[in-house]
Amino acid sequence: MIMQKMIFSVIMVFSLTVSLSAGYDEALELYNRGEYMKSIYAVADVLLIEKDMDPSSENYKLRFLAAHCHWRLGNYDKAMTHFIKTREIRPDSLDPLIDMALMNLEANRNSHAEAYAKAVLDKDPKNSLALYVYGGVMASRGNYAAAQDYYQRIIAAETEHYAAYNALGKVLMIQKKYGNAETAFATAVALNSNSAEVYNNLAICYYRLEKIDLAKETIEKALTLDPDNDSIRRNKQLIDKGI
Repeated sequence: MIMQKMIFSVIMVFSLTVSLSAGYDEALELYNRGEYMKSIYAVADVLLIEKDMDPSSENYKLRFLAAHCHWRLGNYDKAMTHFIKTREIRPDSLDPLIDMALMNLEANRNSHAEAYAKAVLDKDPKNSLALYVYGGVMASRGNYAAAQDYYQRIIAAETEHYAAYNALGKVLMIQKKYGNAETAFATAVALNSNSAEVYNNLAICYYRLEKIDLAKETIEKALTLDPDNDSIRRNKQLIDKGI
């Protein structure tokens, strides 16, 4: 009888583990399809709160995924709740800190973004994503020279970091250094030809340089990649006027 109970217990634990893993896989698939609320519900179905302090449990992955779902939905506070839990589960992991920095930068919570980025850089001084956040914080404060320095440090270490080139181009364009901005945006496009944002920025740069034909051609590419983007549509109208 004792042996039967032990076997039954093993089977139950195995079944629970398989169920949790399958639940995460389902939630991840829903996330990848852009069905963020359904992904959150799938996480909730298998998340065991009592396992939050167990680093070997599935909770770290489940909460990390839930945080990203809420982030995508613009639910920044709810995303932060899950990110903080992942930090409690695995205090040494830098991934939640990096994403917390990036999300707060997106939400214009710049002091928080800076604090989380600093926490990453204290442990990993060359972390490109944390440097990127610092660049964004500096740009938001109007310190374009400092922002430019951070982006250039990223590029020096990672020559194919298209986001850093794109951000550098925006900072240069704000400073009306259109020729240098064109080089930065063109490099970003070469590294990522699927980014509507980069094409949009390059088109505006061409427009500022009075390269109207190139601007029209480039904004069309941006609109092809993201036809429902109102900002790109407005820029197209501006460029089409050729003023």
